[in-house]
Amino acid sequence: MDPAVALPTPPTTPVKTPSPTTTTTPTTSTGGMGAYATRALAHNDVILEETPLLAVAERSHLFAAFARLSRKRQTKALKLHASDHFKPGTPWLEAIWDTNSFATGVSRETGLFPIAARFNHACEPRDNIHWAYDTARRRLRLWVGVEEGIAEGEELKICYGRTKTPELLYRWYGFRCACGACEGLSDQEVDRFSVKW
Repeated sequence: MDPAVALPTPPTTPVKTPSPTTTTTPTTSTGGMGAYATRALAHNDVILEETPLLAVAERSHLFAAFARLSRKRQTKALKLHASDHFKPGTPWLEAIWDTNSFATGVSRETGLFPIAARFNHACEPRDNIHWAYDTARRRLRLWVGVEEGIAEGEELKICYGRTKTPELLYRWYGFRCACGACEGLSDQEVDRFSVKW
């Protein structure tokens, strides 16, 4: 997830452990997993604070850092989706990392947050959840970013990067954006942008 443009400021209200407000489901309207509100949510409600399962500043350290994880944490990481748009022979862990990691804003560090990774993308202004990394507490924080709040059962969507075009979303994450805020990609564009290895 790309922090290239300044992200919204998280709410400053003290955070208790949020009550369960999201659930993942194996199917969404566009396929794959997603996160949905299990109750009505108000503007600025914090819905998740998550510490990274794994964080590295240098890509070359990814495999060593992964090897230091417990077997349970390794399994959790390996259960995440990996885009199939990577070059054949790309190690599965790298594909998972590139598909799911978030920039933390700490130097060049990126982290893997397994719960946050389940949130699907929508371009601005269709994203209803904002996120930022709290460097002092080393937590990714997600909160309701829309003034009108979110209804029970509504899918919770984050923006993967304000500079990500439909082409970049397709090339990097392997999906065609259908959020309604952008023009998306035509079949001809998908054919043209598809990587041929």
